[in-house]
Amino acid sequence: MRKPVPFLFNDPVNEQFDKLILNDQKRTIEKATDIPSDAEIFQCSNSVIEYNLEMHHGRGFFKSILESRQYTHAAKIQFIKDVLADTSREEHDGDPVGKFTFTSCSFWHSSKEGRALINGAFDKQIEKIKASEESEEFKKSEEEYIEHQRFEFVVRMQLPESYQMITDYIKNSPAHKWESEPYLVYYLVQMGKEKEGLDYLEIIIEDLIHDRLVRPYFSFNYGVFADYNLFYFLCLSEDEIVATRATDLLFRLLSKKVYDPYILKPLAIHIDKVRYDEMMDKWFAFYSAIDFSKVPECDKYVYFMKGNLKYLLDRYGKRFWEELLSKSIYTEKKSGSFEAVQLEYLEYLFKHYPYTDNQLQQMLLQAIKTTDLFKPEYKEQYLKLVSMAWPGGNISKADFDKLQLDKLLAYSSPLTLKAFNKEIGTSQIKMPEEKINELIADLNSVAVKCDLPEIRLNKLSKFLISDNLARNVIDEFLRMNNLIIEFHRHRDAPEGAPFDYVKVFKNKFSQVAIAQHCNDFTIGQVTTSIGSNEHNYNLFVQYNSSVYNFTYSELSTPFYTDAQRLVKMLNLCLIENKERKRFVARNSSVAYEFVLMEPAAIMPLSKKYNLGFFAIEEGDH
Repeated sequence: MRKPVPFLFNDPVNEQFDKLILNDQKRTIEKATDIPSDAEIFQCSNSVIEYNLEMHHGRGFFKSILESRQYTHAAKIQFIKDVLADTSREEHDGDPVGKFTFTSCSFWHSSKEGRALINGAFDKQIEKIKASEESEEFKKSEEEYIEHQRFEFVVRMQLPESYQMITDYIKNSPAHKWESEPYLVYYLVQMGKEKEGLDYLEIIIEDLIHDRLVRPYFSFNYGVFADYNLFYFLCLSEDEIVATRATDLLFRLLSKKVYDPYILKPLAIHIDKVRYDEMMDKWFAFYSAIDFSKVPECDKYVYFMKGNLKYLLDRYGKRFWEELLSKSIYTEKKSGSFEAVQLEYLEYLFKHYPYTDNQLQQMLLQAIKTTDLFKPEYKEQYLKLVSMAWPGGNISKADFDKLQLDKLLAYSSPLTLKAFNKEIGTSQIKMPEEKINELIADLNSVAVKCDLPEIRLNKLSKFLISDNLARNVIDEFLRMNNLIIEFHRHRDAPEGAPFDYVKVFKNKFSQVAIAQHCNDFTIGQVTTSIGSNEHNYNLFVQYNSSVYNFTYSELSTPFYTDAQRLVKMLNLCLIENKERKRFVARNSSVAYEFVLMEPAAIMPLSKKYNLGFFAIEEGDH
């Protein structure tokens, strides 16, 4: 790793940030000599991983532990043993083995002992199956499943034997294929075997088209920089021959199956919009020609219409709305209720197409004939459409009666809806290439200063970034580098007081603190009840020899009301110990977020891209 570019301690951004913390008058933090012996305590460590059941943050969380340079190999091995030994975890958070084996991690390449633990876990699962009283057929099926999990582990971790295992599997591919089989193609691609992977993908697609294969998974972990859909990797390959073959295969799939409109549609449009439009014209004509009064199976029709809503409205406009209405009586019977979807279609049309007021009114009146729009949960959405169709919300008595608004309102007279003003929506515009380059340059500047991996732009990453907001890209960058702490104001609070700040730090803050080399914290809390519905909190934070204390009383509430009670003490400790990094805050209505970075790195980024980070209170940056 490169050496960090040192910031000067008198950087004006850092100085202003610390000044806001030191001048805060809302929380009176005091110096202390030590943490009382009767306090509940958690001591952050850079060598021991204390396993607990609260560690249920998904596969990426375990990966960050196993790849951390802060923990010894022995500590990681003990952590794996602790997780595998906790049988309660299966009910609480899913398969514990899967938490380790389903995410690629370099740890397994270097740890023979770690691999032995995972294989031992698989062996124990098979022994348990054999000892059960289930039928032999069931046992055989379950054993095959476990052995396939073992196969997945080797392949996903790309262990040395994985290439041979994949090629052997392809040669002996069973009649009933594995639904996640496209993963094998993905890992061939990751090994640099794009053409071999594409050869096998062609076989998979042909099996899918001819119904020899159940619906396979082509999608992987989501995120701006994370694994995406298999076709994204191949169609946006830097190898033009691979990209062309993959694109032809993608359109063959889409032309034969109404498949994955949410995921594959943006890619197909990006690669060849003319080809995509021609294909969709054929599908729309095909479904429009079906008479569902004679052919009642309309599941695929509903899937096609709902899955391509905005595209179909943009391409066909009012014609699409009329087609929907003509078949609504059949689709409602099949799918239960279409009312909310119809309202969504109408609202999109009203916002994006230059219809006259009379046309809007006729479309709304036409909807009344085909469906019951008056369920309570649709009331506001329907009234919003009324206000769009009648400028100013002024409706004649005749139209009021036609719309049956007396079913929605307590009176029956011409309506004036001042609260529902006409809104004009705009589709999200893709981020242009110059903005992508500027954003990534800003992020890579932070990466260089903070000793983080730089982002490499290629056809795939540019496409994924273009479909996102700058804020989402930056947040993904922070998460990817284990810089961000997030916890829910309500869900992560205990059921009733007292609140446990020690637990919050242990479960939410400590892993990031350790990863960012700020691991000398000890958190203490003494809580006493001073009434039936009130508690006194005595909080302590120690960093090296610095100790701070904050005391307050509060009536019981179902959520954390002020995370800065803890965070301000954390930052005061960092200031006193002349550390460069600070816990920089960002709040939402439901969550607290903090990044542990030098203010001079994150605050200019926050200001430029309106990220909303601050030192003490929102807006103080």
